[in-house]
Formats: sequence, C-alpha cells, structure tokens
Amino acid sequence: MYSRRSVLTAVVAAAGVAAGAEAARATGLSLAPAAPVDDPFPTSRDVFQWPFARDSIWNMPIGSAARYHDAGFQPLNPADPLATGDQYIARNGYRIEHEIICLRPDAPLTDVWWNAGSFNEAADRCTIMDDPSNGNRPRLLDRIPIPSNWTFHEGTNAGEGKVNGCFCGIRPADGSGTARELVGLFAFARCAPGTHAAARMVSSSTTGNWPLSWRLTGSDIFGEGRFGEHGGTHLSVLGGALRLGELRPGGGRIRHALKLILPQRVQWHAPDGANNWVWPAFNGDSNSGNQGFDQHVVQGALYALPPTLELAALGLETEPARQIAWTLQNYGAYCVDTTPAQTCAVGVEVGPAGDFREQFRADWGFPMERHVYTNPNIARLRQDYSGWSDGANTGPWIRDLDRVFSNLHVITNNGPNTIGGGGTPRQPLAPPFA
Repeated sequence: MYSRRSVLTAVVAAAGVAAGAEAARATGLSLAPAAPVDDPFPTSRDVFQWPFARDSIWNMPIGSAARYHDAGFQPLNPADPLATGDQYIARNGYRIEHEIICLRPDAPLTDVWWNAGSFNEAADRCTIMDDPSNGNRPRLLDRIPIPSNWTFHEGTNAGEGKVNGCFCGIRPADGSGTARELVGLFAFARCAPGTHAAARMVSSSTTGNWPLSWRLTGSDIFGEGRFGEHGGTHLSVLGGALRLGELRPGGGRIRHALKLILPQRVQWHAPDGANNWVWPAFNGDSNSGNQGFDQHVVQGALYALPPTLELAALGLETEPARQIAWTLQNYGAYCVDTTPAQTCAVGVEVGPAGDFREQFRADWGFPMERHVYTNPNIARLRQDYSGWSDGANTGPWIRDLDRVFSNLHVITNNGPNTIGGGGTPRQPLAPPFA
C-alpha cells in the first residue's frame, strides 16, 4: 500500500522526465552504494556533533503509534511544469536554509551589536546601529566565542537579497569545565575578520527578551533542544540541521530529525483565534500570507514518510536522496519556517567548521540546491541538462526531491508526551554521550 502521491513519480516519467538508475547512469551520475542494512548503531556520541537529550524532539524516532495524514504536496504540475498554481510547492526548485553553527567555546569572545536586521535589499546588516529601544544608542547584545578569522556575510550586505541568518553559538566552559550554554542570534552577520558581529535578536538562559521559560528549553546542549532563533517557530538552529560529516558516500545513517522550510502559500490559513502552528513551535509566521486549507499543514508540524511506503518503490536515482528518505521514514522532519517563494528548503550547517553545500558538491558532483525563476530554466529543472553556469546536471536530484516531498505525511499526534507519535520507536534511542 503506497501513498497516492507516489503516483507522481510515474506521471513525471511519462511526461518525459527520466527515472531510475538507468537514467542516472545515462547522465553520468555516480551511484554510490546505499548505506548498508547492517549499518552499526553507534555506542556513544559527541555532544557537539549529535547534541541534545535522547528524548529531544530532534532525537526521538517515529513511533509505531504515529498517525499519518497525507499532506498532499504537489511539487509541480507534471503536465505543465510552468503552471503557476499556488499549490505547487517546488515549482521553482529546492534551496538550503543556512543553519549558522559556531560551537567553538575556546574561540575569542566577540562583541555582538544590535542591527535592525532588515530584509530590505538595500539594508546593511554589518553595521552597528542605534537601537530605538536603547535611547537611540548602540546596544551590545552579547559577547560569545567566534573564531577571529571566520566571517559570515552571505545575504548581509547592502544590495544583496537577505537570508534569515539564524545562528547558534556556545559560551565558554562553565566552572565544571563543560561548555553547555547555547546562544541564539537572528539576522546574524560577521563581515570582516577580527571585527564585531551584528544581529537583531539574541536568546540564551541569561540574555534575550523572549520568555525565560521558552529560552530554557533550548539553552543547554545536553538538554531538550527546543527553543532557538529560527524564524517564525523559534525552534532550535542547531537541532535538525544536516551537519558536516553527514550525507556522505558510504556514510552511516542520519539518525536525527531534519528541518524543512515550506512555502507559506500552502500553510493553513487559520481562522481568527486559532493558532497557525503546533507544538513544538512557540509561534508562527503571520497568518495573512497563508492560503492553505489543510489544518495539519502548519509550522511546527512533524513530517515523515509513512511506514507503508516501500522506499525502493520511489525509484530514487541518487544516493543522497535515498539516505534522506530513510531518515524521513524513521525520524521525520520539522517545518521550522516558511518562504514566500514556490521552493522548499532543507536546513544545513554553515559555519567555522565548513559549509555543508561544499561538502555535498565535492561528494556527489552536483550542487544541493537549484532554484530558478524564468520559464526556460523552470522547464529544465527536472530535465537532464548540463547547461547551467556550474555545468552540473541536477535533474535526477531534483526529480528525487519531488518524489520524496510528494509523499510526505504529517504526524498528527506528535506532542510533548508522544514525541514522534508514541509507541515503539522505529530505531533505538540515541546512545550516551562520550
């Protein structure tokens, strides 16, 4: 028994989009072996690489009592890829979401100053601004460890389209010699080595304006891992990110939930007085841009591939898609934010340790994200086409993401007492910290 959305695979193939391993071989893609069935479960973990408690929302597997609701996602109109209907969640392709992770407790303390963090293209997020809430004087938000030679200035400068800039850092070790207090920043920028950083918001157990009860759920790297500075939901930046070292050829399973950013236009437009988000989210983006009718398609929702879906039946052409599909069936992914575009995004690590996008490209030979907005290129997104400026054929990868996203279901009984839906977990719980 399969999701009705799995039919999209066959429809797209019938529309002239090649599917399966033969198509991948014909286009020169390397098909690395799938992660082995007997991939050994780790006996311990590094808290900086695999953080939070074993019963954290990010670490709990999907349970046998989970209730699945088909989200009905349509990546595109397979009969007309240029069709502009609001229901098409990936008409313009797939992106990444920057999860800026800086877990360097021994790095020099760096001043983080307030900046309005505007999304206006003309804005400069790098400068120290006068804060109206501080008597129109500069305001020091915090001082946190950041390597002096590291910068983040992607989508921060005047004249550039802006990114969310969601950041997670960590304070130096406490009196016991353990670094554990996390610090979140929103609209983060660090535009030159050795200089200050800037951000709009800060949150930790000791700084920030959000309710302390919220902040305490995400301020301990050994703890719950729920709160953070991620857009509308205020969920963790560190939790759910694809980390450097994951999703590699021949690598082990990804044994934690992922995070997704989905188009706002398909999110449920809640009636007055109703929340347009669910636990574990603390909030949601403005309801005014939501145009969906499904009350389960909201921010904070846990998405997963149903257990009745045989992953082999998806006909996935690329190894990274097979790895992601396994994780989505066993751990799921939380919707942590929305986008006004008809694109979907996956949260990945960017920071002093490196850029996940660069690792992905080096490992697999094609970029992780491809999103376009002109008709000729929209039509090419799912074709075997190597005329992009980077010369890489991402057709099989985009087709695979379509297959995966079109089969996503919402776990409708995910809650604080039934994380992952409850029942017997599909996988063992996370091992102890090393």
